[in-house]
Amino acid sequence: MVPMTLKVPVPFEYVFPAGALCLGVAPQVDFDRRGEADNQARDKETGERVWVVRVMDLDPEAGKFGRSTEVKVKVKVVAAHQPVPPASTVPGYPPAVQFEV
Repeated sequence: MVPMTLKVPVPFEYVFPAGALCLGVAPQVDFDRRGEADNQARDKETGERVWVVRVMDLDPEAGKFGRSTEVKVKVKVVAAHQPVPPASTVPGYPPAVQFEV
């Protein structure tokens, strides 16, 4: 039997060889808890909150599989508190981020 979710630790360099830019962080909504005051999804193993980090893949080859020229990916992060992206080093551009397993 295959579980509904499968966590596979993958090195950042393998997934984003050209780097990634953070576009935003938001709580993952648990649709079974809609309408409740706290409807944020929790990790089934640890019980900690799940956050969705929207990133843009900087690899120019990444967009060739899809129809969009911008490659946006959602990375789920398990943490007790909302992750805070670093400050941008280039004014007007999203900050570069790196994820650790």
